[in-house]
Amino acid sequence: MFALLRPGRLAHIGTWFPSSCAVCGRWPSPPSGEPVCHDCRLAFAPATTRCPTCALALPPDKPACAACSTADHAFRACFAAVDYTYPWRDLLHRFKFASQPAWARWFASMMWDQPGLRDAALACDWWLPIPLSRQRLAQRGYNQSWELTHALWRQAQRAAPQPHAFGACSARCDVLLKVMDTAEQHTLDRSKRLANLRAAFAVNPAALPAMQGKSVLLVDDVMTTGATMHLAARTLLNAGAASVTGAVFARTPAPEVS
Repeated sequence: MFALLRPGRLAHIGTWFPSSCAVCGRWPSPPSGEPVCHDCRLAFAPATTRCPTCALALPPDKPACAACSTADHAFRACFAAVDYTYPWRDLLHRFKFASQPAWARWFASMMWDQPGLRDAALACDWWLPIPLSRQRLAQRGYNQSWELTHALWRQAQRAAPQPHAFGACSARCDVLLKVMDTAEQHTLDRSKRLANLRAAFAVNPAALPAMQGKSVLLVDDVMTTGATMHLAARTLLNAGAASVTGAVFARTPAPEVS
């Protein structure tokens, strides 16, 4: 069992008192002391057309990226709130490596605002995070993807028109497991990432009977090449899931062609 630490009361102090914008330094950060002000959110998170199956940013007139238009993709759909660029890259570093899990709540609110994500998420039976290995979890103290999954789930609960509007949907951190401690993905290219992750994921044997026919929302903080999300989704499908929808806060842009 992956027992994960929950943010303490002090982690939520920004929801009680005004704070300065983490990007431009404006104080107080409107509205209601949010960690990033409205102006910075508009400037750095514009509405973006994205590939429906890998969330890569696209020109408005392009329906899908070249890779997804020809490949058999693991996802039914995939969503991202922002590109993995300034300032989101720096804020995600705080969230992931600087013991600031409370960022999950605000990141989740941005994800929940993405067109199509609400309906896709609420159609899923299980909401699952990309897991950490036991070693990495012990080092970090929490799984940032689970913090984001749980915050997204709470966001959905707050937005529900009435209590218990989710039916049988549930957010779980005990289904998909990381059974191998692998090298840090950000140091590798896509082919090496795939090799690095091969056989790294498994479905908890206790969850296998209930997995059959389930629709899954798979959540992570960042999608770079898509190798991690792709192999995790394939693991779930091979274990009997009916479909997998991906949701990430940030997606690395395609490299510019000079």
